[in-house]
Amino acid sequence: MIGVLSSYLLKVTLLSGVLYAYYHVFLRERPSFGWNRFYLLAATLLAVGAPLLRIPLRVHATEAETPVLVHLLKVMPGSGESGLEGTDTGTATGGVFPWESAALAVYGAVALALLGILLYQVLRIVRLKRRAGQQRLDDVTLIETDAPGTPFSFFRWIFWDRALPVDSERGRAIFRHELAHVRQRHSVDKLWLQALCALLFPVAPLYLIRRELQLVHEYLADHIAARDTEAYARYLIEHALHAHRGDPTHAFARHPLARRIAMIQQSLLRQARTSAWKRWMVLPLFGAGFGLAAFTLQRYPAPVPAARTLTVVIDAGHGGEDKGAMAFGLREKDLSLTLAREVERQARTYPVRILLSRSADSTMSVGDRLRYCKDNQADLCVSLHVNADRDGRGRTGIESYLAKDRNRYYDESVVLGSLLQTHLGAVYTTAPTLSHREATHIGILDRNICPAVLLEVGYLDNRKDMRFITQKGNQEMIAREILQSITDYANAGPARTSNNH
Repeated sequence: MIGVLSSYLLKVTLLSGVLYAYYHVFLRERPSFGWNRFYLLAATLLAVGAPLLRIPLRVHATEAETPVLVHLLKVMPGSGESGLEGTDTGTATGGVFPWESAALAVYGAVALALLGILLYQVLRIVRLKRRAGQQRLDDVTLIETDAPGTPFSFFRWIFWDRALPVDSERGRAIFRHELAHVRQRHSVDKLWLQALCALLFPVAPLYLIRRELQLVHEYLADHIAARDTEAYARYLIEHALHAHRGDPTHAFARHPLARRIAMIQQSLLRQARTSAWKRWMVLPLFGAGFGLAAFTLQRYPAPVPAARTLTVVIDAGHGGEDKGAMAFGLREKDLSLTLAREVERQARTYPVRILLSRSADSTMSVGDRLRYCKDNQADLCVSLHVNADRDGRGRTGIESYLAKDRNRYYDESVVLGSLLQTHLGAVYTTAPTLSHREATHIGILDRNICPAVLLEVGYLDNRKDMRFITQKGNQEMIAREILQSITDYANAGPARTSNNH
């Protein structure tokens, strides 16, 4: 878990840093305030959201044929082929290390503390509103108060200093300024960035983006409020000199006045507009950032050509009235069918012929499944199931079952089972040996006309196994390893084909 979080934070840091650098170099000193606001908000959303997608990019081309994006992903933190993303390759009894739990606890505590501070600041504003006199003015509420830091706005509330006449020249200019904040919904932007900075506090570029977005808000409001640049500049300076500098809600005391006054002049004189190419360059920049942050390389080796094409029945266990194991609102019959369909979907790139004993939620007896194998002259049968730890011993992981002394193709079944355990062991915890049920018969194994293995892909009532089995990316990996095992069997296993039946 700590590795996933670290990878995510590093991706957000790199992407937000690059996007902020572009803004700082090309857009920061240009009075295209609406465009700059859109850019900063979009950059934040992209930087925070794209790494969450983790779209698998399956590649099995040779190095010479590999696209440029794949080469870039290999050096992108958390996107390369250093490991199988989202898998758990620990032992059955293993868990997260104590230091990982401690690190996560510290991170969560700091994030909660920062969110608590933000909530406290919001509650202070709400309490101030309740204590002060209120006056409704069209679509805003004017709240007159003696509190330091006024005037300032929060959503549709304008907190006004009683000592400042609203109908004075200075009062009208400042009121227009705060009204612009209200009507352009700047409070939404601020809360969004404040919350992100609290949740992702190690990501330094977010603080820079937050500061620049607050400045853009002031530029937008200044542009509407300023009708006489010189007079309005005096208002800004006078207000800054008399404002309470420690109040976090007060905008005038926070921002560089020289930049604001310069931006007012440029805006009113329509100087230094952002060039069209600087705006259009944002599209490839955002596209490249999305590609590098949202995609994750997934190991997808090109299948080794098999010496012969095998007909393999993938038997989705249970079905119809027979639900199989159930836990956490999930049913074994559904998961086994999902895995079977995924094997069938991927089989087109492998030298095997895959047939499903059932392709829908239908009831099938053991006899029906055996007849299906016989009618289609199956070379192999892999029956997919999900286990349940009914005796509460805390078991976990993937297991392969064989029918010892009951299937004439036992030796071949051992080869297939061993290959399945080896390949699947690369992506998740597997049992160290092949399993047999001495006391009970397993019909799909005992009486089959070909080598057969019953594969239990984890324990449904084990939370770790359940989380692994239900992830789409992990289901794809399980299917891929099953197909690779079958391909290896065709190359190394006993020379049996359907013609022997």
